[in-house]
Amino acid sequence: IYSTDTTNPLILVPCTITVTGSPVLTLSDTCFDYDTVGEGGSYEQTLTIYNNGCDTLKVTNITSTLPEYTVDLTVLNIMPYDFGEVIVTFSPTSAGNYSGTVTIFNNDIDTTICLNGVAVAAAEITLDPNSFNINIIVCDDSTTQTLTIKNTGNSTLNYKTSLFASAGAGFD
Repeated sequence: IYSTDTTNPLILVPCTITVTGSPVLTLSDTCFDYDTVGEGGSYEQTLTIYNNGCDTLKVTNITSTLPEYTVDLTVLNIMPYDFGEVIVTFSPTSAGNYSGTVTIFNNDIDTTICLNGVAVAAAEITLDPNSFNINIIVCDDSTTQTLTIKNTGNSTLNYKTSLFASAGAGFD
């Protein structure tokens, strides 16, 4: 304290300040709707966990209600005004609708997000024949062969064709 007192123009007063902060969890999303996935496939989405408080946010566990939804991290410490990212993967093994939740256990408020995904039966390609063995003897000769591509699965089959010559086939 500065004063006009000529004997004590400055007096120092000891002071102790204790700041008790708390973390504040906020999320980038409260629900994930996944694209349709073929059985045996997977789709990832990133969940961002923000700490908008003034103490460390301690995520002690992240659990899923369904085994088709998994997370890459289950424990995080997020400093004040920082964030962490968790990848939530949808990996269905059979066709169907999957509605579940992921719960984030932490030192603020345990928080749950909803998860919705659809799995369709996988496409299955069948070729007839499954290979060709063609011998062309004359340089300007040609041949036509038929390749039949069938989808014996229960989902749309997308494909693209290319010509690849085996070693020694004479293509440059």
